[in-house]
Amino acid sequence: MRIIIYIIACFWTVLCSLFAFFVCIFFGKKRAIFHVGKAWSSIILWLLGVKIDTSLVPIIQDKQKGGIILFNHLSYLDIPIIFKVMDVPLFFLSKPEIFKVPFLGWAMSFTGQVSIPRKDLRKSIQTYESIQKRLEKGHWFCISPEGTRGKDPLCPLKFKSGPFYFLNKTKASVVTFVASGQEELWPKSGGLNLNWNQKSHVQVKVSDPFLYEEANPRELRNSYYDKMKKDLASISIQGS
Repeated sequence: MRIIIYIIACFWTVLCSLFAFFVCIFFGKKRAIFHVGKAWSSIILWLLGVKIDTSLVPIIQDKQKGGIILFNHLSYLDIPIIFKVMDVPLFFLSKPEIFKVPFLGWAMSFTGQVSIPRKDLRKSIQTYESIQKRLEKGHWFCISPEGTRGKDPLCPLKFKSGPFYFLNKTKASVVTFVASGQEELWPKSGGLNLNWNQKSHVQVKVSDPFLYEEANPRELRNSYYDKMKKDLASISIQGS
């Protein structure tokens, strides 16, 4: 049964990737990524039996203005969870290898997702600077400051410096997004842990947008790390 789920999920991802091309051509990148992303994530999470607690998710009031979403990274399911929960058009900063995946990578490039060379700080900063104007168009950029998936749902990996140089330069609003529970269904090491007898519950906590406060990149990195670690601890207690 697990193989069948994989096949259906891959087929649905390819179908949505193709559909995104057409929506993007006729309606633009923001509508394409918002509506196709919602449809894709809803079916993927339904297939896997994921139930998300959104009681700690506020509504972003000013959707005309873009910003940055910092999220903790525990599982492949983080991406569909963010698409499902957030009500703004989302653009992810992802490692270059993903853009080489047939259909998915092509759709990501076409819809304005961003390839970020995390191992090269100088090129990373250049990439961040190149998307600065898109913030003014209402684009929300999702960044995992950890740079890769972690294993501990209570303690994020050490944050990379690049996102906070970008934040320091753009002075953009920031939303923090933490989720816990998805790592049990699809951990970093191993495949899906499906349990057909019950739903997999994911706890999510999203902040209201933080207006930029003057600080150097190191201070910003430490401040957001402490906040996200505290939020993870709070939803883990709530979900236990």
